[in-house]
Amino acid sequence: MVYSQGQVILYQMQKSIPQANYVNPAFSPKSKIIVGLPVISSTYISFQGPLALKDILTPGTGDSLKLDTDAILDALGTNNRLAIRGSSNLLFLGLNRKNSFMTLSFNSRVNGAFTFPGSALELIITGPDSDPTGSKAIKLEDFNLRASVFNELAFSYNREITDKLVVGGKVKYLQGIVNVNLDGLNGQITTNIDSINITSNPWSLQTSGLDTLENANTGYFLFKNKNVGFAFDFGAQYKINDNIKISASVLDLGSITWKDDVKSIDFGAADYTFDGFDFLDIVKDDGTVDDSILDQELDSLESTFDPTEVEGGQYKTPLTGRFYLGGTYELMDMHTFGAIFYGEFFKSRLTPAMALTYNIALGKILDLGVSASYRNKTFGNFGLGLSVKAGPVQLYALGENFESLFYPARVRTVGIRGGLVLALGKAPSKGFE
Repeated sequence: MVYSQGQVILYQMQKSIPQANYVNPAFSPKSKIIVGLPVISSTYISFQGPLALKDILTPGTGDSLKLDTDAILDALGTNNRLAIRGSSNLLFLGLNRKNSFMTLSFNSRVNGAFTFPGSALELIITGPDSDPTGSKAIKLEDFNLRASVFNELAFSYNREITDKLVVGGKVKYLQGIVNVNLDGLNGQITTNIDSINITSNPWSLQTSGLDTLENANTGYFLFKNKNVGFAFDFGAQYKINDNIKISASVLDLGSITWKDDVKSIDFGAADYTFDGFDFLDIVKDDGTVDDSILDQELDSLESTFDPTEVEGGQYKTPLTGRFYLGGTYELMDMHTFGAIFYGEFFKSRLTPAMALTYNIALGKILDLGVSASYRNKTFGNFGLGLSVKAGPVQLYALGENFESLFYPARVRTVGIRGGLVLALGKAPSKGFE
């Protein structure tokens, strides 16, 4: 999995970009008052996948391209992930005081992820005959799905405890709009040359808000539905000396309880074996097809899994928790070198990585940052960030995989963040700085 590199850049540009408070509530900007206008103050979108275009298509004869199944299988891992994350800032207000910084923000967020085993795609591409034993097993426990659209009203506060330590926290009131959640799928698909066997425990596919969206009024999107929850962020900074600082944060510790327009398709425990068809039994002598055999098999499959649709009730889904652990070394108040260890939790699975960063501040006007991450024994995924301040107007843009502009076929992650805020006045002098 490729983590969002744009968030790493944001973490290290804490002094110049007020929205760095999103990734560590202990961070404070240098301006006294921050005003973020709806949408334009901060918009973020990221897409992550296990395959790049070069892993799917390779040059064929002439100018043609061909599907490279070997490259696809080589690129896939045991556990693979498709993910999308986005947010739009509809309100951001920040006030910097002598020993503290507080914010009030309202965001609309999208967060979705789907994980699957590489063996599933291998089975589709190569079939069971590719194994000399004629048998393959796919564990269904590696299939996970959670996708949510929700609003977030948040208040954060940080304070200098001493001239070396700053701690901060954020409380978030959450209102869910739409959710799809695949829960409890555990089992196995075993394929042989002449049969397929599927076993699974009871599991369910849950949804909330899908039907409501078609006829929803404005109130449904503005805290007037029953899909509510809370989440918390915690962060800290510690100054070892005038040049070295360390910081850490944990984010999105919370959940949403879904009560509106809830539907659940519940599947019973299953043990199903498909032995195939005899072609001569399906196709009659006159060339017509006898559908009865296929219908019987489909009926048998349905009765085996015994799906039951239930409306109403409620269920709870956690947010995707994240953490950061960072350190910086400042040189001449102009150059900042940093390292970050970070990761996130999805369905009890931790995905870690680390990054190296560098920032250069050119006066009070320009701040430029670059980063490169290390994950899965590979170093790369270069990020770029830029912040420009002209009077009270501050414009910033952050991107991940900027090398994809030159090598788009290598892209597995696409992500950008940008915005414009009003940064008014100079923050009071603080001992921590």
